[in-house]
Amino acid sequence: MERQEAEYHQAAAAEESRFRRICVFCGSSAGKNPSYQTAAIELGKELVERNIDLVYGGGSIGLMGLVSQAVYDGGRHVLGVIPKSLMPREITGETIGEVRAVSGMHQRKAEMARHADAFIALPGGYGTLEELLEVITWAQLGIHEKPVGLLNVDGYYNSLLSFIDKAVDEGFVSPAARSIIVAAQTAHELISKLEEYVPKHCDVASRLNWEMEQQLGYTAKLYSGHFRGPYKMIGALITRGLTMILGYAYPAYECYKTVETSQPQIEQLHYWCQYWILVAILTILERIGDSFVSWFPFYNEAKLAFFVYLWHPKTKGANHVYDSFFRPYVSKHEPHIDRSLTEFKLKASDTAFIYFQRAASYFQTTLFDIFAKFAHQSTTPAAPKPQKQASTGNEKEEEAKEE
Repeated sequence: MERQEAEYHQAAAAEESRFRRICVFCGSSAGKNPSYQTAAIELGKELVERNIDLVYGGGSIGLMGLVSQAVYDGGRHVLGVIPKSLMPREITGETIGEVRAVSGMHQRKAEMARHADAFIALPGGYGTLEELLEVITWAQLGIHEKPVGLLNVDGYYNSLLSFIDKAVDEGFVSPAARSIIVAAQTAHELISKLEEYVPKHCDVASRLNWEMEQQLGYTAKLYSGHFRGPYKMIGALITRGLTMILGYAYPAYECYKTVETSQPQIEQLHYWCQYWILVAILTILERIGDSFVSWFPFYNEAKLAFFVYLWHPKTKGANHVYDSFFRPYVSKHEPHIDRSLTEFKLKASDTAFIYFQRAASYFQTTLFDIFAKFAHQSTTPAAPKPQKQASTGNEKEEEAKEE
């Protein structure tokens, strides 16, 4: 009967919960007060009861080990995110759940935040405070709207809460931003408050602005990291394949048909010459600036669309780009370009001749050195080997006496 009632309450809690996964910040030490350890275990059990998975710092020691073990023993998924450099220190014995190794602390916090629907801080040290304050700051800035909770075991965080209240009184934190932090003394009470949390503060910047900044460039890292994997690889292969077909193979075939006709049309030859001139210029610019533009989102797709725009009969972009941009620029600078090319050819010829002379001289000198070495070895007589002198009769007698 009690078991059925417990299962009923667990199912009811699961239906009511708005969280799939909660990130828990806590210390890699157990702390001196046993109540900290008890609170970590109770928090893990509360997550299990509500069918909530765990994201945490990946360690198997201290409060991290206790909360993760409780969640894992309860049958819920555990995701531990830990920098590779900390694995020897914070992981001892057998690991539980899924362990994801990352390159550093910043990536660790970003990965934990990305997978979590809410955050809870157990007692901890500098690292716990830093993680806690960062997600609070992100909420204030409008980067996320996920609730942040403090499990204030035996008043551990009273001083921190007093400090924040002081910051509000002194005008460094707005009263609305103070509501970001939800505090309670028990796991059950805290998660219940987090379930009811509604943001009351005004974002410094809208979430849309942060998302747009992330998509457009938080570095090309987002593009190369978030979309990394088989989908990105397949998409890139398809796009490059289409570019080869529609940007090179198809225009080349059309040129072939134009040239091989009995009476080639000058207009068509002129058109395709313009196309290949522009493609050649684009290819050169792409090779020069590849490291600067190739990471840009949908770069290959934009390149494919530009190729189609150039040769498509309806757009005839090659004519437009050539006549509007390329021809005026080249016509204006043609004398300078010709003069520069002539100077470059002369300098290239002189430079090539000088290097050829140096190479020939070096080869000749090296060859003579080799011949001289062999000649010296062949003419130098070998040193005679020392011969062992025959022992005289007196020496033999002396040796016999010594024996």
